Amino acid sequence: MSLMPTVKARHAKPATFPFMSAPRSRHVKASAEITQFLKWVVVSAIHLDDAVRDIAKSERLAGRTDESLRRELAVGAGASRKLGMYYRLMTEMALSRAVDSYLTYLSELLSLIFRASPGSLRSSEEVKLDFVLAHPTRAGLIKAIIDRKVNQLSYQGMRSLSEFLSRRLGFELFQDKHSLERAVLLVEVRNLIVHARGIVNDTFIQRVAKPPVPRGKQMRFTINDVQAHIAFLAGSVSDIEGRAHDKFGIKLPYRVPSRSVAAAE
Repeated sequence: MSLMPTVKARHAKPATFPFMSAPRSRHVKASAEITQFLKWVVVSAIHLDDAVRDIAKSERLAGRTDESLRRELAVGAGASRKLGMYYRLMTEMALSRAVDSYLTYLSELLSLIFRASPGSLRSSEEVKLDFVLAHPTRAGLIKAIIDRKVNQLSYQGMRSLSEFLSRRLGFELFQDKHSLERAVLLVEVRNLIVHARGIVNDTFIQRVAKPPVPRGKQMRFTINDVQAHIAFLAGSVSDIEGRAHDKFGIKLPYRVPSRSVAAAE
């Protein structure tokens, strides 16, 4: 089941920078781990089956003819077959982890933005006196308020977060509707995997503009789907961070790996 859009959207090309923030550095590492894990599992299964087949061929030349040999010649160690049995579980875990890493990046980026521009937290929202008195220094109080606000925002949906940033900070999380809808879809797919075994329900249908499968059906993904979504999320992080750096002056102390820049371009 592919979640790739059927119509190619026209949107601004993500800006690329040779440097990145600490949150993006962690996101790049997490994305690479997921991609490398998927590759390692698949390649290991293929190599194991090939090795068993090669041994079986040698033993056949030596005169072995039992049923076990015929099975080894046909399926090797059976690793690829076993991988097929757990394929859905593996792709679900990888996709969920990729979306979690993206959401963590957004939360960490919000902290950087609020620290760079604490005045953006001004609002009519009340703060209890005991909360204020629990932080004897102004810096400590500001940090606590930022942490509390980021925690509140992290539990909101992607649309609500995008609207908050646009309304309060004048910052568009996504430069086009297509990117927003795809991000919303991936977050809701992650929620579906975690809370409903990937089976489409009414909540999913209400939150997603164009549900890819009908109610009651289980979502399924290929490794290519997962890799495409990881690439989309990485591109989104690159785009968001570049514009956040321009607008809020967040620090970018880490150098972006050359292959990450090339992928974004």
